[in-house]
Amino acid sequence: MKIGIMGSGAVGSYFGALLAKAGADVVFVARGEHLARMKYDGLKVRSIKGDFDIEVRATDDPAAVGECDLILFCVKSHDTVAAARQMAPMVGKSTIVISLQNGVDNEELLGRIIGSERIIGGLCYIGARVDRPGEVIHSAAGRIIIGEYDGRRTIRLARVESLFTDAEVEVAVSEEISVEQWKKLCWNLSFNSISALTRSTVGEIIDNPDTRQCVVDAISEAVTVAAGLGVSLPQDLADRIIESNAQFTNLRTSMLQDVEKGRPLEAKALNGVVCRYGEELGVKTPTNRTLYGLLVCLDANLRR
Repeated sequence: MKIGIMGSGAVGSYFGALLAKAGADVVFVARGEHLARMKYDGLKVRSIKGDFDIEVRATDDPAAVGECDLILFCVKSHDTVAAARQMAPMVGKSTIVISLQNGVDNEELLGRIIGSERIIGGLCYIGARVDRPGEVIHSAAGRIIIGEYDGRRTIRLARVESLFTDAEVEVAVSEEISVEQWKKLCWNLSFNSISALTRSTVGEIIDNPDTRQCVVDAISEAVTVAAGLGVSLPQDLADRIIESNAQFTNLRTSMLQDVEKGRPLEAKALNGVVCRYGEELGVKTPTNRTLYGLLVCLDANLRR
């Protein structure tokens, strides 16, 4: 199986490196200094599960990759449309595409460009970052969840599950992948956003009563919006998320890393999408609206 990694940041680099290490035919689409280092010296993975270095194939030209059996789509959400168009040479008649992005509407955008029939739903939980070109730091988790949107257990789903399992990637198959994606969104729209605005770790957010309440309020609004869209989430989801993240005390979220490096923020795909759906449904989302407004302002200042 030929695998293309579209977007070789921390997420794409880490999972792509594990697949390559297991012997899979993997090609990374990357850019800038990270690409140059990967071509010259391969990928260095510094992981809580064990360090390793591996030679990889990398390019900035999707046409040079050619048609793939599987594409892991790992670009930032604001680059979805442009990247989907750019990867056209990588998409064949039977190509499977799995997005590991933040948000719940990326697959809809992807489907308009490449065809929804090619998409398997996906998400990941991982703490990872690229501090230096050619090196990915894996500091927490590392789990992927996949599933067909109609809940079926298909042959192609089983093939992808086996691929990850063989690469020692923790993978789960869900019959309710939309539910899982909304759960992930709830984590992101609370911890990612608050950490970016306050420069705090996950542990610091949980320990502070006021920011902890902000987490609860933002998630509770999202649960209500999801219900209006036919996605049923647990009413105590906020408490569950807080409890399950108590172990990640020192975790610095991806959006906080984006702020520190002056990169564009994914506000629209996180709090913004909840506000948009809320408006369509007539559901008020004051906490997410406030977080979104603050992030938009911060994002504009970072770009100056």
